[in-house]
Amino acid sequence: MKDLVDKAEVLVEALPYMRRFRDRTIVIKYGGHAMSDADLSASFAVDVVLLKTIGTRPVIVHGGGPQIAHTLKRLGKQSTFVDGLRVTDEETMEVVEMVLGGKINREIVELVQQGADARLASRAATAGCCASSRSASRGTTSAASATSSPSIRASSPRLRTRASSPWWRRSASTKPD
Repeated sequence: MKDLVDKAEVLVEALPYMRRFRDRTIVIKYGGHAMSDADLSASFAVDVVLLKTIGTRPVIVHGGGPQIAHTLKRLGKQSTFVDGLRVTDEETMEVVEMVLGGKINREIVELVQQGADARLASRAATAGCCASSRSASRGTTSAASATSSPSIRASSPRLRTRASSPWWRRSASTKPD
């Protein structure tokens, strides 16, 4: 009973924020430690699903520097930095787009879909229903479709991910000094 009262108190406290941010775009930076920690990643995914469930439009902005560096190293290409910024030639840019727009975006979409599955299973268990799981025979089921930019949209939950753009790909007004 105490657990139900605690949940009700949290909902009462959250309700004004849920109303305030309904139909608003919420930008979430996902990177660093969270991307490399399985528990943080799972928690992140469930939180993104919750934000979508309450009516916000979550947009995930992610990095991928370590993954880019790892892929470049595997390809025998050395990263060059000037004043702490990566110098990117055309060949390196292809690797950057492959890692950010392909590998990382796909992983995030799959992660959030797993978060949706976890929330569904949790609600079903709470309601005393049977929980569903993905069939091993079907393999990974992804409803994501890649677009020409490094952006992926998943059909359930509807989600946008966007790789952090290097400053030279942004408008001049956002270029660092």
